[in-house]
Amino acid sequence: MVSMTGLSSHSSPAFRFRLFVILVGVAAAATAVQAELSGGWNGASVLLLASLAFLAERYPLELPGYGVVSGLESTVFASLLLGHVGGAFIVLAAGIISRAIRRGKAFKLNFAVYSFFQMGLCYTAPFLLLQFLSINSTPALLLASISAILADQAFAAFHLFLLQDKLGRFTTRVEWARLRLSFMALLPLGVLLSGCLEQGAVATALLLFPLSLAFHGIKTYVDTLREAREVVAGMVEAVERRESGTEGHAARVADWAGSIAREMGLQERAVRRIISAARMHDLGKIGIEESILNKQGVLSADEMERLRRHPEVGAKVASHLSLGKQEAEFIFHHHENFDGTGYPMGLAGQQIPQGARILAVAEAFDSMISTSHGSGQMTPKAAMAELESAQGRQFDPSVVAAFRTVLRKRIA
Repeated sequence: MVSMTGLSSHSSPAFRFRLFVILVGVAAAATAVQAELSGGWNGASVLLLASLAFLAERYPLELPGYGVVSGLESTVFASLLLGHVGGAFIVLAAGIISRAIRRGKAFKLNFAVYSFFQMGLCYTAPFLLLQFLSINSTPALLLASISAILADQAFAAFHLFLLQDKLGRFTTRVEWARLRLSFMALLPLGVLLSGCLEQGAVATALLLFPLSLAFHGIKTYVDTLREAREVVAGMVEAVERRESGTEGHAARVADWAGSIAREMGLQERAVRRIISAARMHDLGKIGIEESILNKQGVLSADEMERLRRHPEVGAKVASHLSLGKQEAEFIFHHHENFDGTGYPMGLAGQQIPQGARILAVAEAFDSMISTSHGSGQMTPKAAMAELESAQGRQFDPSVVAAFRTVLRKRIA
């Protein structure tokens, strides 16, 4: 039985896949280290790269649209391009250790072990093949690098697909934005780093100094965004404290909305935007009196008008504090009805942004199955029946159909 508020984290197929990757990764690590020791290796270069990997994971950046990004991949590529395939495992281990220190109690050892061997296997396997074939040309090294990136993304996507009970489609699990980042920034940086290390300490310093300045500038920007997100989170908590029976509502709606979006085949970047909007969808209620939010009887015309303004107010707040305008658009339209009878604009059908249509179904379902004022708590089955009876009028039938699949997978 899967929790109604989350996805299974102990999927048997996912466990078997992790075990397979770890066993093959151990074999790859042993082969790479043995080859490194037998052929001789530059310990100074590997130790420098390991130190850089440690620093990169100690101070990562959370970039909009990309998630948490560090230079760990670049240092691993640099080691591989320098011919230190076994050393790449040392560099990677330094990064994982640094990640453990940074995350503290939130660090999960079992997943870290899998991540280490997944990345180690995917990145080193193409280079081990080149060593076996005694090929060391530049085109071959670049082809191996591209293969490593693609393999790592494919393995990560497949693992997530299995871990989340095969919800949605495999292609929605591919981090396309991260893939572009790897090709456009992380791999080129690894190439530059390896080239500078070959030239010596002066060339390496000339590369690292401007990089540190760029890092400082980006970090300042990222810190500003983080502070904005913290403001939003605080406002969401304040809204839920003011309205009885809604504690945790935003987080649950975000969970359901993300699952629906994935089941509908949306790309992960679009899914994250919908989740972000779901977390902020009731922000506008912060300006509504508690007497209206918690009123047990029928609202007056004036009170209803005030309540109906919350999507507009929330969208304005989100447009200033969130990471993009689409989230604000989803919030603004999440009370539109599929037949055009909703508010604030009376949009119908495909005129309503898809994210808003998804958000409407997720919010309605959680409101029905959660304790709330004015109505009793419903079972998931009864709430699903209510959604189906309102499809075509209040809700998009395609979204309801996707949610039906999500719910069936979760309670199976």
